[in-house]
Amino acid sequence: MTHLSSKRFRRTPLKFISILFIVVLGLQWMGGPIDTYAQASAQLILDINKTLRKNRKILKQFNPEGKTTIRTEYLVKLGFDFRYHTHSYTTKNNNNYRFCYEYGYLRIEDDKTLIVNWQPYMES
Repeated sequence: MTHLSSKRFRRTPLKFISILFIVVLGLQWMGGPIDTYAQASAQLILDINKTLRKNRKILKQFNPEGKTTIRTEYLVKLGFDFRYHTHSYTTKNNNNYRFCYEYGYLRIEDDKTLIVNWQPYMES
């Protein structure tokens, strides 16, 4: 069992702080520049996933039984973002359901939205 005053634990925070300092300042580390494009891309993915999870949570909240019609304004008030979805399903009648994971929606009218659960027959 290692003791907190051992050399290993005394050096580790200093190394961590040094590395963190280098990353935060955007200095060169390990012989090359820090890739800010990769950092921005990673942040974008995190933001999109956060929005998708929020959309899913809102749809789940309003759809406990499998199929529900709700006023669109309720979704908007809770922060639902209609721009983001994981996949879509088009019916034979050309209705385009958009899904956030297993919960989907169809804008019926300007002020109403139908919320449904994903079904096995929707498999492409």
